[in-house]
Amino acid sequence: MHWCHDSVMQAAYKTISRSKIDSFHLLIAGRLLIRTPQDDFDECVFEIVRHMNKGINLIKTPEQKCDGAQLNLRAGQKAMSSRSFHSAAKYFVCGIKILSDESWGDNYDLTLDLHRMAGKALLVIGDERINTVVANILANAKCFEDEVLAHLFQMRYLTSLGQSNEVIRLGTDLLQKLDESLPTEVSKNVIMQEFIRTKAKLKTFTEENSLLGLPHMTDKKKLTAMLILSYTLEAAIHCQPFLIPLLSFRLLKLTLDHGVSYLSASCFATYGCWLVNNLISDFEEGFRMGQVATKLMNRGGEEYMNARVFVSVYGLINVWRQPFQACLDMLLEGYEGGMRQGDIENAFNCLAMYGQMIICCGSSLREMVECFRLYCKNAIMFKKHVYAHSLVGQLQLALSLIGSSEDAYQTFFKTTKEDSEHGYIQTSIESDGGGYINHFRLIPFRNKLFFVLMDGPDKEIRKWYELGQKVDETSTQIIFPRRIYGFFIDGMIGFSFARKYKDERGIWEEVGSSMISKFEKWSESSEWNFANKLYLLLAERYFLHDDQEKAFEYYDKAIKAACDHRFLHEEGLANVAAAKCCIHYDKKEEALIHYANAKECYQRWGATALVNMIDIRSSKL
Repeated sequence: MHWCHDSVMQAAYKTISRSKIDSFHLLIAGRLLIRTPQDDFDECVFEIVRHMNKGINLIKTPEQKCDGAQLNLRAGQKAMSSRSFHSAAKYFVCGIKILSDESWGDNYDLTLDLHRMAGKALLVIGDERINTVVANILANAKCFEDEVLAHLFQMRYLTSLGQSNEVIRLGTDLLQKLDESLPTEVSKNVIMQEFIRTKAKLKTFTEENSLLGLPHMTDKKKLTAMLILSYTLEAAIHCQPFLIPLLSFRLLKLTLDHGVSYLSASCFATYGCWLVNNLISDFEEGFRMGQVATKLMNRGGEEYMNARVFVSVYGLINVWRQPFQACLDMLLEGYEGGMRQGDIENAFNCLAMYGQMIICCGSSLREMVECFRLYCKNAIMFKKHVYAHSLVGQLQLALSLIGSSEDAYQTFFKTTKEDSEHGYIQTSIESDGGGYINHFRLIPFRNKLFFVLMDGPDKEIRKWYELGQKVDETSTQIIFPRRIYGFFIDGMIGFSFARKYKDERGIWEEVGSSMISKFEKWSESSEWNFANKLYLLLAERYFLHDDQEKAFEYYDKAIKAACDHRFLHEEGLANVAAAKCCIHYDKKEEALIHYANAKECYQRWGATALVNMIDIRSSKL
């Protein structure tokens, strides 16, 4: 019967006595099940299961319970394929509820399948019911392989909660049972020995094609070990960064010895990150490993798509060879692909990396504000609160630069920026490494950048510089985009303070000069990304040494390189720095020209706060 109006249907529905409603729904589900052709079943499964689940308490016989559980499993799988993770979780949990406690003995495979799929869906939405799923599997697992399934769910969920040390402990125990034990003590010597062995093994694969031609991994035990190593590595990034190289070497060794799996692309990418880090700085080989990772991922199709590959390759490797701007769209692609696959943790990792990179690129601030409002909402919806705080921090920086008085922390978390940041900084300094400390390191960077761009006050710049040094003391050797940009800002602070504070000149000049050394090396790898920054730091040093001619020569070089390489905000910064130098040498007309050029840059960037600052500075001339 076709109802023309919902109100008529609701009125008819209310005529059914409450005692019969459940049986009425179950009857409808049964008739739909019988009458639906097999070819149309997928289109009708949601409607069938909707009615059936309303009569769930009336399902009594073992055969009916099995059928009902299978229908919920099918509906949940269909919902998962369309990224309806909340709906999928509801179906899987309901399927588990239909089955009796004896189902682990009577129908083990179906019961395990429902728990496996429920675990995947609950992980995506950050639902604590994952703990019940884990407990059920561990209590009833028939083999070690099924126990590991539960532990993998447990590891991923604990990582999402920031309990990274517990993840590493659990991963270490499981690896020992798989004969893949980690050293009890991980020193620099141990890491370098493993690195030398890994490098030697890679040398036997002389051509890139030989790496791409590796056979598929068929040993299930080794694939399980790769999964555990992979999840342990994700946790180590946040709390025990010294483990990252060791874990990446072990992952790569398993691939080289036993063949490629859907995890192998991320192995090559993580190894590439190690190669380009501050200790090794082998940009050429790191870039090659990134290319191998990308080709492996693309060759495998959607199944091999791995959001962590995007984070590593486009956030940490390619920045040393390719323009920063070229990496932005790829990080967003990694985010979208991770969301499609339900790899929510690494999807938001891509987004957090995108947030760091977009500041380095000087992209439109107003567009950034609009996009990041949506990203913050998504992070909160998926209960990725640490990522949400990181994204809100990036949004707050953009809001401050456009001259908005809005407090993004108040908007999303009902607390103030000052209270939130104070709490995170204390956590970062005092924590034993159990949480997402890397994200908290962004706080001093953002504030330091803002006050440098706003030209003071020195007290605030010094405060955030010193806090940044404290929270970076235990930082991983891997250089994130915010650290690259942070080094640049530190160099600017160093030379500025060396001019202003004569009694500290030696200390601050050393800060600036050490940053010049970094950017000289990095410019050899990517002139596009680093040359303008190097030129500006050199100009500042010449200014400090009272070499007027060289200072203006390098200010001009910095301005031109920033313009040519589309770093709009850095073109503005270089003009402001040049204007200060002009004022020092009593070249007021030239200073006004540089201020005017800086103002135009900041207007195009959307930084109204900086435009207003320049108007004030110019008016004093």
